Amino acid sequence: MSEITLTLICCYNDLDQFSNFVASLKNQTCKYNLIPVDNIGNKNFNSCAAAYNSVIDQVSTKFVIFSHQDILLNDMCSSRSDIRYPSP
Repeated sequence: MSEITLTLICCYNDLDQFSNFVASLKNQTCKYNLIPVDNIGNKNFNSCAAAYNSVIDQVSTKFVIFSHQDILLNDMCSSRSDIRYPSP
């Protein structure tokens, strides 16, 4: 079983768009953690940055993707030779 190395943090304020985002995650071939941050009505946070910062301590993976609700993801974990990671 492969290790979870990726966390997605998604700040959302529109439940329909967030549902589409979550549906796009079914295309993934790797394991990931999803941390949704509810900001419907902008009641909890005045910015996405503040929303992301509120949950960053929950991340325990090597990689993090900060996403908005209106993004649809193809397979973010596929092995592609054109993807380059920066050297540490």
